[in-house]
Amino acid sequence: MRVNIPNENPRRPRSRDEFEIAILCALKEEFDAVDALFDEVWENNGSVPYGKAEGDLNAYTVGLMGTHPVVLTRIPGQGACTSGAVAAGLRSSFVGIKLALLVGTCAGVPQTPDEVDILLGDIVISTGLVRYGFAVGYPNQVIRTRALDETLRRPNYEVRSILQKTSCGRSGAALRRDTSLYLADLAASGALGPLNHPGPYGDKLFAPSYQHKHCDTTACSTCDSCQDGDGTFCENVTYSTCTQIGCDEENWLVSRERLDNIKFAVKVSGGSALNLNGTLGIASPHIHFGTVSSQDFMMESGEYRDKIAKQDEVIAFESEGAGVWIVFPTVIIKGVYNYADGHRGEDDRLWRKYAAATAASCTKAFLKNWASPGSAGLVPSLTQGGPPSVGGEQESLPKWWITCLVYQSWPKWITPVAWVRDSLGLQTRSTPARVRDKWIY
Repeated sequence: MRVNIPNENPRRPRSRDEFEIAILCALKEEFDAVDALFDEVWENNGSVPYGKAEGDLNAYTVGLMGTHPVVLTRIPGQGACTSGAVAAGLRSSFVGIKLALLVGTCAGVPQTPDEVDILLGDIVISTGLVRYGFAVGYPNQVIRTRALDETLRRPNYEVRSILQKTSCGRSGAALRRDTSLYLADLAASGALGPLNHPGPYGDKLFAPSYQHKHCDTTACSTCDSCQDGDGTFCENVTYSTCTQIGCDEENWLVSRERLDNIKFAVKVSGGSALNLNGTLGIASPHIHFGTVSSQDFMMESGEYRDKIAKQDEVIAFESEGAGVWIVFPTVIIKGVYNYADGHRGEDDRLWRKYAAATAASCTKAFLKNWASPGSAGLVPSLTQGGPPSVGGEQESLPKWWITCLVYQSWPKWITPVAWVRDSLGLQTRSTPARVRDKWIY
């Protein structure tokens, strides 16, 4: 349950310079899913706002997600230019950001380079980024340039370390388990309205060569044969579903073992897909780590998708990553809602909403692995030498004082309160309140 916390909350940063985590989303359903997973919000409750730097046009939501203070903002549009402008404004206002998470939805490649199936609703986490913003157009193809100044650097050492940890072993299993738990909480809360898995029968993958266009030439003189990869098609198919234009599902759908197992389990059980979990992958979406492609155009060609996936070993396509990547150490966490082949189902909106929810849930689970250097969450550790520095100077106190100051719980044998106040140089206010203002985050 998300709550509003007043200004004296000891877990709240003293200024916006102390925020280290930023989350950026492009679409409304993506933003709403992340916003619903905040444990605390620090705005609209009578507290003093953090404000922003002069010239920053962004709007922010600040609060607590797990144990981390987080600033959330929405990108007002798609593409690297817009996301880059938002990231620049964010950097000017929150100068302490060490990790930016770009959270939302993406188009997925049906299979990873390791031949692992990716289904709708699965989650992609970036380990690298390939930018298709710079390319050369030729008569029959577009080729991406490979100049060194046009390629994006890989994540920094700290981010790579976390990605390595969460991609395998016990931490990987915990990431998937926690993602499922947060997804269940999100569905139960009703914050996003009805949140259901659209079901395995709505997860349809067509052969790469089968294009999304009118199959009946008598219905549209512009569209050629759907199997003709170099053919033309009318603009109307861009806004039409496969049912409306008559895509041949009987002969051109691709069978996949993992999806077939889910369908079989649903059929045998006679129950809802939401009742299935574990290895079936319905309530527990799979999490895939790999390279993500970022470009300012929508990928809607199965053949071109597979060509790029093979060439650069990418597992997903999205549009905002490049703009954020050049400003912050960035991890992209996105849910798969289509296969980048142009085909549209009747329940595409449901898939996008569900994919946004899985990505947001994975983001909260992922943050459990992030630890600020030299600290243990939001409470000073008893293993450290003293309270946080004030005004650039480190003050030393016995370790047991830290616990007293943080929790404002004083041992019964400390009775001379005046002695405590005088020894700390606090003459005008009660010790707990003064200490809180001076040392507590």
